[in-house]
Amino acid sequence: MIQEIQAQLSTLEHQEQITVLFAAESGSRAWGFASPDSDWDVRFIYVRPPLHYLTLDPQRDTIDKFLPNDIDLAGWDLPKALFLFRKSNPSLYEWLASPHIYMQNNQFITELSSLIPKYQSLSAGLYHYRSMAKTNYHKFVTGEVINYKKYLYCLRPILACQFIERNQVWPPMLFSDLVQDSDLPATINEAIAELLSIKTTSNEFQSGPVNPILHSYVTAELERLMTLNLNQTTVPESQPLLDLLRSTALRLNPW
Repeated sequence: MIQEIQAQLSTLEHQEQITVLFAAESGSRAWGFASPDSDWDVRFIYVRPPLHYLTLDPQRDTIDKFLPNDIDLAGWDLPKALFLFRKSNPSLYEWLASPHIYMQNNQFITELSSLIPKYQSLSAGLYHYRSMAKTNYHKFVTGEVINYKKYLYCLRPILACQFIERNQVWPPMLFSDLVQDSDLPATINEAIAELLSIKTTSNEFQSGPVNPILHSYVTAELERLMTLNLNQTTVPESQPLLDLLRSTALRLNPW
């Protein structure tokens, strides 16, 4: 599948006249709890020739394609990606931390990674993961029958928030690393282990009755997280990212 994804990205480069700078797996496969029939959520950053950006009219800055074999391609144009990087967009930072990389321009990634300490905001991370947990909780786990993966979609952002609180660093991608760091009660660990066993051996839509142990834990912890006062962060200057945009576009597509 890796070779097929890489081939599809190469085809996309020719079709769209772009250069893929970075492509990685996102979602459940990157988090470590994919189902046998999980999609391949491929996320990428691309750049176009410099002349593309010399216009007064708004330009399309995303590419989305759903391909055979459940390959879901979604990419951001470099200016959009760097704009969101400056705002410490957690989804983008997760792409960069993915354990499954399909393509990357080494110079670009080295230069972008060197800017992470300047732009990555723990407050933005806490806000993002708390909001994700709240949304998934109210949308998916308040009924009598629960899709098993939705519990994980609540638990992972909750544990990510806890990780940031304890360690004051960005959380790891793998769900197992978050669980290991959390020092959860044995009953919660056992319930999570059972949930993971079901999730990783069943289809994406496998559902069952409410798990009272997990439900109580998620509810109580989400209530606690909602009481946190998050510090407002100042968005850093744009110049280093503008320099990276210009140097990357010109290096790959000289005038």
